[in-house]
Amino acid sequence: MPAEWAPHAATWLAWPHHEPDWPGKFPPIPWVYAEIVRVLARHERVEVICHDAHARESARERLTAHGVHPDGYRLHVARTDRVWVRDSGPIGVHRGDGQVELLDFGFNAWAKYDNWKHDDEVPGHVAEWTGLPRTAVPRHDGQGPLVLEGGGIEVNGAGRIMVTEEWLLSDVQVRNPGYGRADYEREFATWLGCDETIWLGEGCVGDDTHGHIDDIARFTSVDTVVLAVERDPADDENHRRSMDNLRRLQHVGGAHGDDGRDAPPRELRQFLHRQRRRDRPHLQRCQRPARAEHAGRMFPWSRDRRHPRRRSRLGARHAPLPLPAAARAARASTLRSRASRACRRVSLVPACPVWIVARERPEGTMPP
Repeated sequence: MPAEWAPHAATWLAWPHHEPDWPGKFPPIPWVYAEIVRVLARHERVEVICHDAHARESARERLTAHGVHPDGYRLHVARTDRVWVRDSGPIGVHRGDGQVELLDFGFNAWAKYDNWKHDDEVPGHVAEWTGLPRTAVPRHDGQGPLVLEGGGIEVNGAGRIMVTEEWLLSDVQVRNPGYGRADYEREFATWLGCDETIWLGEGCVGDDTHGHIDDIARFTSVDTVVLAVERDPADDENHRRSMDNLRRLQHVGGAHGDDGRDAPPRELRQFLHRQRRRDRPHLQRCQRPARAEHAGRMFPWSRDRRHPRRRSRLGARHAPLPLPAAARAARASTLRSRASRACRRVSLVPACPVWIVARERPEGTMPP
C-alpha cells in the first residue's frame, strides 16, 4: 500500500446529505465541501459521489458558485449513507507488476450504526467508474469479509503500518469478532504489504470511530511521525492516552537499540535556543570568574537576574542558587509555551529513525 503522499490521479469525496452527522449545523456544510473541492481542483481532479440526482445538482450549483472549473471535478451518482468515503471506500494498492488494484474491505459503520449497506457498496461503484480491478477481502478464517476502515490504518509506503489497540482489540465496537493481534498482523502483511505493525494504545476521547489512528498520529514521510499530544494534566484522560502513545513509540525505538532520549535535529536545537533567548532576554551569558581569588566567593543575584553558580574554594561547581518566585514563574511559562515544539527521536530500525513531533492541541479546539 503506498503512502498517502504518493502520486495519485484524483481525490474522492462523497457529497454531504446526512444531516444527523452535523446536528444543527448542516446548512453551511455543503459550502465547506465546495471550498474543499475548489482548493483540491487546482492540483488534481476531484471525484465526487452524490447520493442522488438532487444532490448532484446541488453540488454542481455550489461548485459553480465557488468558481470551480467543470474540468476539475466529476460528479457520480450512487446511494450512500454518509460522506466518510475514507472509511467506506476502497483502498488502492500496487500489485507485483505495478498495476493498481482496489481492495474492497467490509464496512459496518464502525460497528455502531445500523445504516451502512449503501456505504458498503461504494468500492464496487468506484471500480466500475474507474475500470480498475477490485478484490473483495475475506477473513482468513472464512467467517465473512474482513472489516477495515481507511481512517484506522496509517502506512509509510515502506512496509510499516500504525493502528490502535482501542480500534481493533477492545470489546467495544468490535469490527472482526474473534480476531487478535496476530490475526490482524497477518492480514496487514498479506493485503497491504506491511510486515511491521506499530500498535498505539487509544485514540482521543469522544472519537465516534473508537480509536482511529488518523485522529492522533500520521506518517508525514517514510521516517517521520506526527503525534498529537495533550500535555495538560487537567485534561486527565487525553493526557494519559497521549503520553502512553508517546511512550509506546519510544519503546519501539528502544527495542532496536535506541534509548529514545531527546535528540532533536540540529536545526530544531538552534531554533529552540533562539526561542529561549527571545523569551528570556533578561538572562545574559554567564561569565566564569576570571581570577582564582574569586572562585570561593558567593555571587549574589545581578541586576539582569542571571542565574549564578556558587563555587567552593577549590573551584568545584555546586547546585545553583534557588530561583526567585518571579523567575520561576517566567521559566514555567516559557516551558509551557515551548511544549508544542517538543521533538523526540525514536529509531524503529537502526537505519530509519522516526521523529515524533509532539504538538499540543490549542485549548478550546477539537481533536485533530
